[in-house]
Amino acid sequence: MKPELSNRSVKLLMLLVMLVLSISLVSGATYLPSTKYINIQTEFTQLTVTLEKFARVDFIAHCPGFNSSGCPQWNIYNTTIVQNSTHVTFDVYDKGAYIGIHSPQITAKKNLTQIKRLLEQSKGITINKLNLTARGLYLEFVLPLKGIGNVSIKQVKDAVVVIDGLKNESMLKNAERVKLDKIVYNNQEIELKTDVVAIEAENFTQATIKLPKEGAVNTIMKCVKWDFNTSSCNAWTATNIPFKQDSNYVYFNVTGFSAYGGVELTLLNVQSYPQVGDYWTVKFLTKGTANLTIEGANGTLYGVDIEFAELRCGDSVVDVESIENGIFVADYSCNETSYHKVKVLTAGKHTQKFTFGTIVRYARNLANNMPQTLSVEGKLTNASNDNLNGTYNMTFRIYDVPTGGTRIWEENKTNVSVDDGIFSVVLGTTEPLTLNFNEPYYLAIMIEGDTEMSPRINLTSTPYARSAERSFNLSCTDCIDETQIDTSGEFIIEGNLNMTGGVVNMLNHKIINLATPTADTDAATKAYVDSQIGSGGGAASGWNDTGTLVDLITGTDSVNATTLFINNTAGRVGIGTYSPSEKLSVNGNLEVTGNITSTNYGIRETSNAIVISASGNKKLIFTTNVSRWI
Repeated sequence: MKPELSNRSVKLLMLLVMLVLSISLVSGATYLPSTKYINIQTEFTQLTVTLEKFARVDFIAHCPGFNSSGCPQWNIYNTTIVQNSTHVTFDVYDKGAYIGIHSPQITAKKNLTQIKRLLEQSKGITINKLNLTARGLYLEFVLPLKGIGNVSIKQVKDAVVVIDGLKNESMLKNAERVKLDKIVYNNQEIELKTDVVAIEAENFTQATIKLPKEGAVNTIMKCVKWDFNTSSCNAWTATNIPFKQDSNYVYFNVTGFSAYGGVELTLLNVQSYPQVGDYWTVKFLTKGTANLTIEGANGTLYGVDIEFAELRCGDSVVDVESIENGIFVADYSCNETSYHKVKVLTAGKHTQKFTFGTIVRYARNLANNMPQTLSVEGKLTNASNDNLNGTYNMTFRIYDVPTGGTRIWEENKTNVSVDDGIFSVVLGTTEPLTLNFNEPYYLAIMIEGDTEMSPRINLTSTPYARSAERSFNLSCTDCIDETQIDTSGEFIIEGNLNMTGGVVNMLNHKIINLATPTADTDAATKAYVDSQIGSGGGAASGWNDTGTLVDLITGTDSVNATTLFINNTAGRVGIGTYSPSEKLSVNGNLEVTGNITSTNYGIRETSNAIVISASGNKKLIFTTNVSRWI
């Protein structure tokens, strides 16, 4: 309710105002007035004041104790200003004197040093630049990295904040930079890829934030209300704030504060254990808009090992484009949890590669033929203990605690038949039951959307689970599981790898970096064999072992594989032929330096003759009909 203050009395007060040449605020800075002042001492609840101005008004100053001697202390008054070229209008709720104030450049050099010292001491920041412009203060500062509790963190990269058009240094109330690993959004933990910068500031034009990052960022998250006492926030929201990033920083502008941080794509269930024939669902979060590709990796093939079923954003089905070994969605954007569902066709390990913009993540499973379903039977009665009949919609939930807690699995069953109170359902047919079942679980049931029945049912062992009990009870030191072995990269063993049986099958690959062999059973490299041949005066050689045939090729000859080979099975050697018919078959000319000798004949060269001889009573025959003598 406005005070009973007539237009006439307002005009009278306006005629009594005096022009003030300068005023001094509580900050110690001196400013010039943009209007005459008005002193209101009449009791009122709210009053709208319009003053004629002769310069731009940046804020309204208030003096509650104004008297004939002047004002002992002017303060900035928190009110909304509306102004045009000739007048400024604002609302007031307190008695006292009011005046419109302009922040001129001529006072900057005198006051900026004081302002810089005040802000650095009170806010714990390091100011790089401080100027006074037509919009107000231009402030660029570095925030130190703060550890939570007694944890101290070394600051490696600077987080820089620029606030432009700050009406007064007192408008910057709080500022801090905190290292948080994760934040909670939509009841899910999301990994932060930047530090959190939290600012409490009012009456500024725009702010620019430069945040160090530790990974790719696809969304800027905002805390609606940051708690500076605990350096925490319980209400994070995803924004559409545009940003830029390089390998070290992410950059973005804001027009309001509390706290900001950058996040990326998150897979919520990296490892799964589906049954062959059932469905494998990977839940993930994407913030922002980018192309999404989901494809088989590490030998996993769509259509062979897994088969695409659907992609959902929350409850909405997303249209996808089939590609050679997966699916593709252009400009994918989802502010809820996404669900990618495939049917498992083969047993063993399967891997899917998720690519969102420049972010890459992998999801893996270990599929088996053991049923991953759960049979549940029960009896329904009403409040009078009468057995129910008909069909009912039921919800089944699994918890890891008997009361309270957060559900870890849920499935809805529609039109469940109930006959004389008895019902039977199989859980895990629509929502994969991928729990490890290596700890106690409790089943809760709801009927037709009613509250959960009490108490929860403690799940007991099944025949399949009993057969697997040994594997859950095994223990070892420094063990690794299949999720820690990346078969697409290097696997390093420091120590001996002992095999008591089996075969190492390298397919088309090689064993490299073998040491010098010393024992008879040691393997030797080709380089080692060549060096041994060379040390004995021989030539380095190569070989081609086809199983029954070994082709020998010198390291310097440009020959093909049929020039010289040995047939181990037939005990024959071929020169110039791949099919020797005798112990030695030569396809081509034969040149001999020396003698040719056998048990029963010989061809010898002497100093003055070529001697052909036969042993015993055998004749020496020169003939054109060789068959007659064979």
